[in-house]
Amino acid sequence: MRARKATDEQLRHRDALEKEIRQREADKIQREAWRLDAIDRARAQLAPPVGVTGKRPRKRGPPPKYPWDDMEAKTYQLMGYHGPFSADDPVWDAQARLEEKLLKFCYDKTGREPSIGSLRTHLKPWLETWRFREA
Repeated sequence: MRARKATDEQLRHRDALEKEIRQREADKIQREAWRLDAIDRARAQLAPPVGVTGKRPRKRGPPPKYPWDDMEAKTYQLMGYHGPFSADDPVWDAQARLEEKLLKFCYDKTGREPSIGSLRTHLKPWLETWRFREA
C-alpha cells in the first residue's frame, strides 16, 4: 500500500513539474513576442513615412552659394590621401593647409570662396566624422 501512495505523490509531483515547464515555455514565448513587437515599433519609428523615398527632402529657399557637399567630399578625399596633420610634414602640417586647398577648390568651381569662419564652421563636423571613421 505504501508503494501505491508514493506513486500517487510522484504523479502529483510530475504533473506539477510538467505544469511549471508549460508555464515557463508560455512565458518564454510571450517574452519573445514582446521583444519582436518592440523591434517592430522601433523600426516603424526609424522608417520614413509611407510614400516618402529615402532621399533628403528638398530644402526651401535659394540654393547654397558654395558647393558644401562637394567640399565635404573633397575634405574626406584630402584627409584620406594625406592622413592626419603632422608637424613633420611641411605640406600637411596644420588644418590651415586643408583650408587653403578647400578655398582654392571652391574658387576653381564657383569663382568665389566662403569666409574662413564659414568654412571652419562647416569643416569642424567633417573632421570629426573623418576621425571617427579612421578610429
